[in-house]
Amino acid sequence: MEAPPTSLTDQYLADLDDLEGSDNESVSSQEADVSEFGGGGNGGELGGGLIDDEGEDMEFDEGGAGEDDEQTGQGEISLIVKLAGSQKLKEHMQKVTSLLDVKLSAGEPINKREYDMVVRSNAMITELEGEIVALHKYLRDLYAPKFPELESLVLAPLDYTRVVQRIGNETDLTAVELGDLLPNAQVMVVTVTATTTVGKPLPDDAMNVVKSTCTMILEVDEYRLKLLEFVESRVMAVAPNLSALVGGSVAAKLIVTAGGLDALASMPACNLQVIGKKRKTLAGLSTASTNVHAGFLFSCPIVVAAPPSLKNKAVKLLANKCTLAVRVDQSKDAGAGGMGAKFAEDIRAKIEKLLEPPPIKKAKALPRPDEKPKNKRGGKRVRKMKERYAMTEMRKQSNRMGFNVAEDEAFGG
Repeated sequence: MEAPPTSLTDQYLADLDDLEGSDNESVSSQEADVSEFGGGGNGGELGGGLIDDEGEDMEFDEGGAGEDDEQTGQGEISLIVKLAGSQKLKEHMQKVTSLLDVKLSAGEPINKREYDMVVRSNAMITELEGEIVALHKYLRDLYAPKFPELESLVLAPLDYTRVVQRIGNETDLTAVELGDLLPNAQVMVVTVTATTTVGKPLPDDAMNVVKSTCTMILEVDEYRLKLLEFVESRVMAVAPNLSALVGGSVAAKLIVTAGGLDALASMPACNLQVIGKKRKTLAGLSTASTNVHAGFLFSCPIVVAAPPSLKNKAVKLLANKCTLAVRVDQSKDAGAGGMGAKFAEDIRAKIEKLLEPPPIKKAKALPRPDEKPKNKRGGKRVRKMKERYAMTEMRKQSNRMGFNVAEDEAFGG
């Protein structure tokens, strides 16, 4: 039997020996557990399997990374685009194409089937515009590593898509023709910015996803334009007064953008005049000749024919009359558009009245001066005031001065 420690130092050393013994036991037990699952030596079943699997995964990623990225991009596009390419849209487009061959005259009513097609086309146009916006955001994220500054220079989704499709992976934009896509001033800004961009060319697989996204956006826009053409051809029957006032194309755009005839009828005139306005990036250029509130109404014949100084006034007058015309159309007692034609004549007459020069001012002779003596205030109060401030006789005598008479002079007195 081991003798117990006799001093405090011996007890401390004994405790240290016990701790070292427990650590060795825990390490040996962990080694035993690892060897049991095959983790030690040259690798058991689990450990060796993990290493081999990682090696195989690395080889697979190196061989098929491009295909996986491209398939991933196509899958994300299919998640974003729900209506475009669907069977529902294809069947609807076939019906629209057959109905476009039938031309309607002004004021000719349409049947219930065609009216339902117009309403359904209107809803599909709104949904397709939402898909274009979503695809535009996805395209910006894809193309940002190549040219991150482009999304702040070209804001319109379709213009951005066409520019990206035209540029591609090109680094020298002087060799890319953008004059048919953007204004000359904007082309100059984009070209100069591309020389100082921090972006780098995209790999081939990422560029293929960008190209497919651009193609999908343009295809969705073609569907939208086809449906818009059908709505324009039938809008004269749906909203005859609005069409007579602003034209069939502008009326269709207003109805589609607002979300239907009922939504447009409940909209105030101040909101109606800015429907269709676009954000503009001038990149430091002058804003003197730009109108930030130019919507669809600015393309109406009435506004186009107005002089530049009266365009804003003409748009306000037109927006007020459009609100009345839409509400007449909503009442289903619109007639053949006579009310809209009357509103258009009223606006033209108002603009002509504003264009008239002001009347010439006639030079009037000055009136003859009044030579009559003016009435002066009299009465007891005035007489007392005069007496109070009047010069007394003593003051008059003291102010008198005799001629050739030496006056008494006093100095220092």
